[in-house]
Amino acid sequence: MSRTKFEAVIFDLDGLMIDTERIASDAWLRASSEMGYPLTENVVHEMIGRTGPDSDAILRKNLGEEVALDELKALRLSYTDDHIANIGIPLKPGLLELLDFLDGRKIRKAVATSSTQERAAMKLKRTGLFERFPVVISGDDVHRGKPAPDIYLETAVQLGVSANRCLVLEDSDAGARSAHAAGMQVIVVPDIKPPATDVVALALRVEQSLSGVLGFLPQII
Repeated sequence: MSRTKFEAVIFDLDGLMIDTERIASDAWLRASSEMGYPLTENVVHEMIGRTGPDSDAILRKNLGEEVALDELKALRLSYTDDHIANIGIPLKPGLLELLDFLDGRKIRKAVATSSTQERAAMKLKRTGLFERFPVVISGDDVHRGKPAPDIYLETAVQLGVSANRCLVLEDSDAGARSAHAAGMQVIVVPDIKPPATDVVALALRVEQSLSGVLGFLPQII
């Protein structure tokens, strides 16, 4: 493999740095069951990495246009927040060591997340990560969410780094496709859903953990 010089690494948030996708998935299934909606795990997985409006469209497609969407989302959010308040948000193994490595190499870092800016800030602060990322771009900051390239292109602009000098770490298919469409290399670290065949093909590499990413990065950074 030829040596590639990256000037920045862009991180997804949920499911990549913090172990929140399982919390959210359980909350969606619990809320929908209580309200009598036949929401399946596959539909929940389809929403991973997507913005709020895109997830709304997925819910309407699968549950019908008459779904009480606001009530369902509020109930899901209450279960998620209860879990976070009582149990906390686990960091993914290897994350802090990876951030330390990048800081030691003076590689710029950013977060590009489909979460809202408010939710992203809350999660980053609760996990002690907020001060480690000078740039955080959320689903609020772009017109089109993942898998469109907008969020990664905007992140590159805010970092002051060309897209082809950015390496992206993603857990979701939508996020990996977004990064690839932005002209960036992407390492996929799957969370609760294995990557699709096309995502495996477009990825620079698929690693099973951030510790695996850390083991690989010295070859390319």
